[in-house]
Amino acid sequence: MQPCPFPPAWILPYEGGLLLVGRDGEMQCVDENGLHVGTHVRPFPMTLSHGTMIDGRLLATWIDHELRLARFAALDLNHLTEGPSKAAVRRGEPTALHPAGHLWSHALDA
Repeated sequence: MQPCPFPPAWILPYEGGLLLVGRDGEMQCVDENGLHVGTHVRPFPMTLSHGTMIDGRLLATWIDHELRLARFAALDLNHLTEGPSKAAVRRGEPTALHPAGHLWSHALDA
């Protein structure tokens, strides 16, 4: 088992491995042998509040109470990409409004 590059807050099993999720939105896929699949990324710089795996996709909600923002999105585990910085989200930059690489994403009332 390789060490996780961040302290995991969530461990979500899926067919073929595990998704490790950190408190600041970090994600790392790990295969059945405990080896990293790709590099760790942060698709959205917020705490993942709920998540489930369906057919190789992560369906999740992110909530940031300080910024009063919430998102509900689907991410393909095979295409996780690095997302915006928290500063970009705070500034309301158009490219920072949703998780990077989302299949679909919706803003929610926080």
